[in-house]
Amino acid sequence: MPSSISHGLVAVAVGGAILPKLASRRCLVAGVLCAILLDLDAIGRPFGRGDLTFLGGHRAITHSLAFAVLLGAVVAWAAFRDPRWDQHRLRIGVFLIVATALHGVLDAFASYGDGVTLFWPYSMERYSSPWQPLRGPNEIWWIWLPVLSVILLLKRLRQSWSHELSVKTPTGTLLLMTLALGACGTGVDCTLDDPAAIRLVVSDRVSGAPLVGISGTVTSASYSRPILCYTSSDREECFGWAASGRVAVQVTREGFVPWDTAGVQVAFTGGACSRPIMRDLVVRLQPTP
Repeated sequence: MPSSISHGLVAVAVGGAILPKLASRRCLVAGVLCAILLDLDAIGRPFGRGDLTFLGGHRAITHSLAFAVLLGAVVAWAAFRDPRWDQHRLRIGVFLIVATALHGVLDAFASYGDGVTLFWPYSMERYSSPWQPLRGPNEIWWIWLPVLSVILLLKRLRQSWSHELSVKTPTGTLLLMTLALGACGTGVDCTLDDPAAIRLVVSDRVSGAPLVGISGTVTSASYSRPILCYTSSDREECFGWAASGRVAVQVTREGFVPWDTAGVQVAFTGGACSRPIMRDLVVRLQPTP
């Protein structure tokens, strides 16, 4: 999934295009927070607790277009009630709604995850883009560099239209602020040795049906960690944590024995501070003879 830095940068770019010239740093901070805090629905993952099921899991209610409208309208009303904002509250609200809505849209282009529930409350169906170029660290050239170019271009254009900088915050300050919020938010890419999550898809070799009640370990480098499982949406999802490099997975389940799982390894690069990079690993077991 795109990092908080990506969502924050997109919010800054949207602000440069929509916000009025008298907009302050407060407007941009509000937009960046609206854009990155949606991933709080997955706040339990780093602690092995899973997603917040009362929000429908990750990329569900909080990532919908309806939630973006609701959140943007509430923040515009609550944070900009001063009379000096009366003439600009509508544009600020539109900015907050667009910045929030683009989070779910951007996630739909990620190559990992189960899609985005864009049309809640009318439908809980998850949607993904048929074109999914975003794969972990490659968001640097798919998102960061193009969006930074747009931010600088908008700054130059708005300066040319007025002697006064439209958004009264230096561009460098905005970018540093976005990076800081992203690093302290729900997760950003870190060093290659930081742990990332591997999602295990365990099935019966004979019937192909998914198996529940599994246990095991994920081993990487010099340490081994147990597989963590939790129930979400009437199914069991299991995760393992490991640093980048080669990862060995051992899965056990009562009544079943490993089948083509001995020495199973998956290679990946990159890592995440608090929001994991998902790597699906299919493991098959067969009934005990």
